[in-house]
Order: sequence, then structure tokens, then C-alpha cells
Amino acid sequence: MIHAYITTQNIQDNDDHGDEFCKHMERINQLGRCNISIHHDFRDEVNVYSDLWWRCDGPCQAKEPFLGYEVAPTNRQAPSVSSLRKSKHDKTCGGQYTKVPKPDYGFLKGKVKKIS
Repeated sequence: MIHAYITTQNIQDNDDHGDEFCKHMERINQLGRCNISIHHDFRDEVNVYSDLWWRCDGPCQAKEPFLGYEVAPTNRQAPSVSSLRKSKHDKTCGGQYTKVPKPDYGFLKGKVKKIS
């Protein structure tokens, strides 16, 4: 939320967790008895999205290592890919993505492309 505040207020900071961020972090920590830190990861948040699997119905579903599977950050629409990658996919495959249940294939672990 601090990042969002700084961005929406057009405040210039010298780093992602620069002086302005730290000022607000300490103020909130003191007033709200919070423990906001500049050291964080989003593993739990990312894991929420691990069930949002999509699979292409085109020829790429037969190609290793991804077999047409992708993980997308939203379940509302098919993976949005960069224009360069989308263009390549359209030229080499041309298939469409549909939402599918999370595959139960151990060989996919660590191989699936994550789309942001």
C-alpha cells in the first residue's frame, strides 16, 4: 500500500524502498503497532494463483517442455503474453488458450512458463 500511495501521489523516491518509503513505513509501524519491513517476499500470494492453469489447444501442446501449459495471474482471461511472444506463438502454433484444471503431471513441475 505504501508503494501505491507513493505512486498515486507522484512522489519521487530514490529507490523502491528509499527514504520516502521508509518514512511512511516507520510512521505506520509506530501508529499502528505494525511490523512493515523492506524485506518481504510474496510466495504465499503467488501460491494463491498456482491453480490458474491454461492450455493451448494447438500443436504446441505436443511440444516439450511445456506441453502447451501456462500459469496466468488471473482466472478471468487467457494468458496475456508480450506482443513478441504472442506473435511467435501465433505464427508457430496459432492455438487458443482455455482454462484447465491444474495438471497432475510431476514432469511439469518447474517447467511451466509463468505469465505476468
